[in-house]
Amino acid sequence: MVAKVSGLKIHCSQANLQYRIIHSRMTRLREKGGPADAMSKAASEGIVESAKALLDTLDKWSLSQSAIPQIKRIQVSHLLLTANTTLTAQNGDTAYRHMIEISLLTEILSIDKSDQKVQNAVRSTLELCSQMSQEPISLLWPLLTAGAACIGDENRAWVRQLIDVFRPFYCQDLEVAVCPISCAHNWS
Repeated sequence: MVAKVSGLKIHCSQANLQYRIIHSRMTRLREKGGPADAMSKAASEGIVESAKALLDTLDKWSLSQSAIPQIKRIQVSHLLLTANTTLTAQNGDTAYRHMIEISLLTEILSIDKSDQKVQNAVRSTLELCSQMSQEPISLLWPLLTAGAACIGDENRAWVRQLIDVFRPFYCQDLEVAVCPISCAHNWS
């Protein structure tokens, strides 16, 4: 999905690539000097600025996405697939955008999971995963990222419900991927 923002084209995979570059640079810094030292080095090496610039880009992308009219379901069978596919792609890209936002805020900028912006992104991701739970699109990473960052029993129960709904689509991959969330939230 490509969104036009102020004359720039932003592609979901490009944003994901930018995040991965920022994340790998930060990981290398943490490996060299520890977490506390990494933040000061990250600031001096421009990693923090890169993360903030990507967050700003994602915010602009979000605003441009909200200006796109939602596609209504069309009753003609051959058009129904086209309309739903476009909406599914839009929602899938938005779920991944929120996943990147959660990761940038918590992993790169060291913002606490309880921060309102983090929890808003968590809820938005869970809402999109819920809306698209029967669609054949890979939302495993957004679900797991939101699940790891969610706080509160209600959100954790929501994550568990979505994991149960996704189980038929992901089989054993889901079981392995859920282990870190299960441990973090003390699920049995």
